[in-house]
Amino acid sequence: MTEHYNNKINRKQGRSRNLPSRTAMMTLTICLSCVAIWFLYSSGFFKHALQSSKNAGSEFTYGSIPTEETILELERENYDAVISLLHRKLVPFEPIILDKIKLLTEKHGIKLLEFPLLPRLADNSEVLRELEEFVTKNSGKYYIHAYDDYDRLKISARVINRTGSRISYHDNLQADDADRIGDLNSFRSGKIVKLDDDVYLAPHPTEDEFYHHINVSDFRIVVSMYNVHDFRDSLKLLELIKLCKYSYLRFKNYNLKVSPFNPYHPLQIAHEIRKLPRPLLIITMANPSAAFQGLQQAYFSNEPALPPILFDKWMSGGRIRVITPNLAEGPRPTEDEFDGYLFPRGIRKALYIGHPESKTAEEDFGISFAAGIEWQASEYFTRSLVDSVSHGGPWYLYGPGSSTAAADIQRRFGPALPDSFAFDLDELPILRKVDEGMIDYTDNEVH
Repeated sequence: MTEHYNNKINRKQGRSRNLPSRTAMMTLTICLSCVAIWFLYSSGFFKHALQSSKNAGSEFTYGSIPTEETILELERENYDAVISLLHRKLVPFEPIILDKIKLLTEKHGIKLLEFPLLPRLADNSEVLRELEEFVTKNSGKYYIHAYDDYDRLKISARVINRTGSRISYHDNLQADDADRIGDLNSFRSGKIVKLDDDVYLAPHPTEDEFYHHINVSDFRIVVSMYNVHDFRDSLKLLELIKLCKYSYLRFKNYNLKVSPFNPYHPLQIAHEIRKLPRPLLIITMANPSAAFQGLQQAYFSNEPALPPILFDKWMSGGRIRVITPNLAEGPRPTEDEFDGYLFPRGIRKALYIGHPESKTAEEDFGISFAAGIEWQASEYFTRSLVDSVSHGGPWYLYGPGSSTAAADIQRRFGPALPDSFAFDLDELPILRKVDEGMIDYTDNEVH
């Protein structure tokens, strides 16, 4: 019997072999990961953005295209200059408007400073560096405008905000509230979930969604959860890095691997996210996805995650139901399913509700141990067991009495995907130390 389970463990440890196709795919994904890191850290824009520059003595007023009446008002209030973000290459309108503004400012003795930005998600890195350098080295009162778009104003405001300068808005110039992400229910790839005050979890946006909703919102940081060793994730990560770079948004990626799934990684990410400045946006591949559901579970429950989407495929004995963020219930697994199904999906403890001395219990104890899953049995579902399965795990509940026990657990600690906190935020528990180690993340931090 011992030799049988030793062989089982050895098979588990030696299952991965150097197949040519697998090696080729791994090489490709590693190359893409290196490209992503190079793209991020070799950018002069990012290096400059990491530097801290302060100038609290300047005041910037954002407004629409200035008329002569506006210029007269600026002259009366002792403004030093008008800063235009219009671009002379955007013919026919912007060069004409710039020339008219130049005539007005010269007429009334106010300087016109041009920092031409391209609209939408274009690479304005060089001009933004020049703008930050100007704001850092000069003090005064400035009126800043673009055309009829809000994105160029918002990007320049992010640059100016980091210098400590004061910003106000002329004629209540603000983005349409309907464009802000807090007023949206979903993107094309799934529903948006509000995790906390000024904390949103969203599926990967299209470029248009990023431009119309994320770029005009007031996020201080965008966080993503992509596995840099996965081909599809790497492509999405590169795309998101580019969008954040062009929007001058601070960015950070947590390297979350979902296959095999480590249930403690989303919990560790949730603890890290709570330390970040707000407002903040978290982006994953899609909703539903294991990463999206896992973070939602961990953030609201403060427990290791068990994403329901991982259990869409049935076991040989039937369907598995995830009934709380850290517990699933279903049929008895086969010997291979302990190792090949439950463990890779995040199950770390199994509870058999049945006679502890039955033949089934005797067999499953050894099989579960060989699969790396802690196993226990109880003929009755006692109060102490209720307390046990409400934390840690994640748990798999099965056996003759499991359906009755599952109904009680679900009533007390469900649902599987909570939408509110299940613990007191003022008494946030310290993250438990786990054998599987702390989260591995790529520090793609862009200020």
